[in-house]
Amino acid sequence: MGQVVLSLDEKHDKKLRELAHVVFKSKKGAMSKVVKEGIDLFEEKIRREESFKKLLKMAENAKKLGIGTFKREEAYER
Repeated sequence: MGQVVLSLDEKHDKKLRELAHVVFKSKKGAMSKVVKEGIDLFEEKIRREESFKKLLKMAENAKKLGIGTFKREEAYER
């Protein structure tokens, strides 16, 4: 397991500690769990944004070719 040292301003430090307390009841490793879940959520957000951009590009290309339909699933990588 890796170890990371973070520097947070007071506002975000307080938010992190409050989330750890509320969600994980201040158990050992609670702040790490909050950070891990935040990383996972951020990664998912990036993937959704990339898929949306790909979908928009496919729609634009379809208009140029005169093709009016395509499957939404084609925008998502498997």
